[in-house]
Amino acid sequence: RGAVNAVVALFSLYTLLPLAWLVLASAKNTDALFRSDLLSLADFSLLDNVSGLFAMDGGIYGRWYVNSLLYAV
Repeated sequence: RGAVNAVVALFSLYTLLPLAWLVLASAKNTDALFRSDLLSLADFSLLDNVSGLFAMDGGIYGRWYVNSLLYAV
């Protein structure tokens, strides 16, 4: 039973670590992403990055997002 729990824990980490990496990387600006440790939250700018994403190219990403939601539903 202990071996099964260890395998499940290992696969859980294998699944969750890329998601954590994705969130932490999206919370940094370009300079901070390449110059600092990924786990540091000194340059946390997730809201700035998301607002910049939706403002880029006249807000086309918002339209793409809505289209994807429409197709998914």
